[in-house]
Amino acid sequence: MSPKCTAPTAGHSRASAAANCPVHGVRVSGRDVPASAPVSPETQARLARHRNVWVRRRVAEDPNAPPEVLLLLAADDDIRVRFQVAGNPSAPPGALALLAGDRGTGQRLRVAEHPSTPGETLMMLRARDKASEVRVAAAASVDARICGALGVDESNADALEALRDEEWWDMTPESPAVVVALALSPNA
Repeated sequence: MSPKCTAPTAGHSRASAAANCPVHGVRVSGRDVPASAPVSPETQARLARHRNVWVRRRVAEDPNAPPEVLLLLAADDDIRVRFQVAGNPSAPPGALALLAGDRGTGQRLRVAEHPSTPGETLMMLRARDKASEVRVAAAASVDARICGALGVDESNADALEALRDEEWWDMTPESPAVVVALALSPNA
């Protein structure tokens, strides 16, 4: 019997067969690799296909994972792996767009709050998601992006409303729609 790990995620073993502990690391090519050790993109690509879900989860949460690996993991069969991808700060837009259609509300909520989610995807979540918390989060992200990128004050409800249904992700503060929205409803 393997000794139990005393790490915060209690109940798992530290033995080689279970060396995929988020604290102790993973088993790669017959050796244990500490959790803090850098892992090459090639190894991450191989680990993203590992049969053990905990190994795939570790790769999915790694902010240094290559975009193509995160895109692969966004389609993983395990909901916990997809959840980690949705919260990964390095998740590529394609992975986030894929996860916007996930059956898990948690994944869609993370996508709605992710700073790299494509504007078109946010608009879809805002308009059509079945979960109200996802729609609310997507609306908040849309407003924050319009304010941050286009110079609209967050209290300027009329200008925000005028721009929300436009393709604001392709606009600049000098775009005609922004100029007109702020001319009709100037920032306070």
